Amino acid sequence: MADQDWTPVVLKKRSTTAPKLATRTQGASMASAIERRIDNNETIIRKKIDPTSIKELIQIRITKKLKQENADHLCGFPTHTFRNIEAGRHIPGTKEISIIQKFFGIGLRII
Repeated sequence: MADQDWTPVVLKKRSTTAPKLATRTQGASMASAIERRIDNNETIIRKKIDPTSIKELIQIRITKKLKQENADHLCGFPTHTFRNIEAGRHIPGTKEISIIQKFFGIGLRII
């Protein structure tokens, strides 16, 4: 009985998540699309949609007599996706851009 080891053992759980770069407004991977860190100076480049392509998308949506909610439903997006895209709060991924191009005939340019 005297051979027991009474030294304390400390177990630590490792963090499995990476640090977030930006907050998410929708379920898409917006953090990786908006911010990208370059250099060692921690310079951040923010991507955005070209304003002329946003205006073209709005114009085409209006000519097709679609509300933003109806455009979301037509493309199979979650609600408020078109609202956020047209406001510049959501950068669509390649899959979303191809769906928009399929239904509206316009490709969104990300700058």
